[in-house]
Amino acid sequence: MGVVETKLRLPNIQATVTNCFPKDWLWMDNFTNGPVARILLGWDTDVFSVHLEFKYEQILVVKVELCQSNKSFLLSVVYGHNGIIDLRALWQDLRRGGAGDNKSKLDQVLSNIDWLDSFPHAEAVFLPPGISDHCLISVTMVPPLGGRKPFKFFNFWLQHPRFQQILVSSWNEGVEGTPMYVLTTKLKRLKGVLKSMNLKCYSNISRRVAEAREKLLFTQSLLFATPFDAVLCQQEKDLVGKYVELRTVEESFMRQRSRIKWLALGDQNTRFFHQKVCARRAKNTILSLNDANGNRVEDLEAIKTLIIDYYTRVLGTAHEGRVDATNQLQNAITTRISVPDQLMLIKPVTDEEIKKALWSINGDKVPGPDGYNSMFYQKNWEVVGPSLIAAVSSFFKSGFLLKEWNTTAISLIPKVSAPLSAKDFRHISCCNVALKCITKVLANRLQTLLPHIINKSQSAFVKGRSIIDNVLLMQESVRGYHRDNDVPRCALKIWSDEGL
Repeated sequence: MGVVETKLRLPNIQATVTNCFPKDWLWMDNFTNGPVARILLGWDTDVFSVHLEFKYEQILVVKVELCQSNKSFLLSVVYGHNGIIDLRALWQDLRRGGAGDNKSKLDQVLSNIDWLDSFPHAEAVFLPPGISDHCLISVTMVPPLGGRKPFKFFNFWLQHPRFQQILVSSWNEGVEGTPMYVLTTKLKRLKGVLKSMNLKCYSNISRRVAEAREKLLFTQSLLFATPFDAVLCQQEKDLVGKYVELRTVEESFMRQRSRIKWLALGDQNTRFFHQKVCARRAKNTILSLNDANGNRVEDLEAIKTLIIDYYTRVLGTAHEGRVDATNQLQNAITTRISVPDQLMLIKPVTDEEIKKALWSINGDKVPGPDGYNSMFYQKNWEVVGPSLIAAVSSFFKSGFLLKEWNTTAISLIPKVSAPLSAKDFRHISCCNVALKCITKVLANRLQTLLPHIINKSQSAFVKGRSIIDNVLLMQESVRGYHRDNDVPRCALKIWSDEGL
C-alpha cells in the first residue's frame, strides 16, 4: 500500500507507520537528503517480497515479487511537485534510475482534405529508428487502383425527370423464364440504361456544379448592366434552377457515399459529406498487410491471397465429417415447437408479408452484388413490386434459390485505426435485397416463437432482453475470485476470433 503526501520528518516516521500499517507488515520510505519523507510504502510479507530499486525526493521505485509464484513487476510510486523546475528534477531522477528509456511519439504525418482528395491511396510507413530518436518515414503515393467499379444505384437518379419513363420502358420488355430469372435479367438489363443516363447527365458531378455556378454568375454580371433584359432574366431563371438541381444531386451523391445517417437536415452539406467520403476511403483502403511471419506484403494479388488464406483457415471449408456433429447437435436440442406453431411457419407467404419485409430495410443500406438498394424497390413499387413478389414467392414454393441470389459481396471493415494484418478486419456479407426479403419473412415469423424456445437465461435474440444484462451478471459473479479465504473455484473464458 502506497501513501503519498506524508511530509513526515525522520523522527516521526516510525510512529506513523505503527499506526497506519499492520504490525506484521514491512515498510519503506523515500527519505533522502530532503527535509521530509513524501512517500511511504507498506506490504504484507506473506504475500510480497519487495526490493528497493532507487528512491529520490519525488519517486520511490521497488521490485515486487509474489511469494507464491515466480512472477514479479516494478512498482513506481510518484508524488511530483507542481513547479516546472521541480518536475524537471523528477525527470532527471527517472533517467538515473533503471534503463533510463524515454518513450515518445516524435514523428507524425499530417494531411488536409485536399491532400486526401488528390492522393486518396497515399500511405505513410514508419521504419525502425536505429540509433536515432526519429523514425524514417516512407510516404507512398500509390496511383488509384485499376479495374471497373461495380454498379451501384444512386438515389438521386430517382429525381431525373425521365427516370420513370426509362424504368418502365426497360422493365416492360419481355423475358422468358422462372420468376427469379425474370427479375434478375430485368435488373441486369436496367443497369446499362441507368449507366448511360448517369454518364450523360451526372458524370463528373462536381465539375458540372462548378460550371453551372460560373454560368450563373456570368449571366448575373451581365444583368447588372441591363437589368430589364427579358432574355437575360429568363436565362438567369433557368441557370438558377439548373444550378440548384445539380447541387442537390451532388449533395445526395456525397451523402450516400459517406454513409452518414445521423445528419438528416442542413443547408447544402456537400463539403462535410465529401470530407467523410475521403476519410472513409483512406481508412478502408488496404495498401499493405503483414503476413503470419511479420513480412510486409504490398502486391495487390498477394494481399488478396493473404486475406483468402486467413479466412479459409478461420472459417474453414465444407467437410463431410461435420454431418455427424450436426446430427449430434440436433439430438441435443430438447425444445420443440407446437403443431400450431409449425403450421404457422409453413403456411403460404403472402404478398403483404413480402412488402412488409421490404419496407423494413433501410433505403440507404449497402447494396449487394447486384448494386440495387431497397429504396429502388420502395420508390418504384408499382413497377418492380409484382416481379419481386413473384420471385420471392417462387422460392417459398419450390425451395430453389438462383445462383445469382445466393451470392454476397464481402467487405472488410477495420477493427482498429491502423490495421496491420488480416485479423485486424471484420468481415461483413452484403446480400441482394431480394435475398434480404426472404430472410426478413423468415425472421418475422420466427420472432413470435423465440420467447418460447430460447431459455430465459439467454439475454439476447428476444425483444425486450438486453445482452448487457448477462455481462453485468458475469462481472459481479467473478468479483472477489482472487480471495484466499473462500472455497477453491475457477472460471473459464472462451474467446472466439470470429463470432458468426
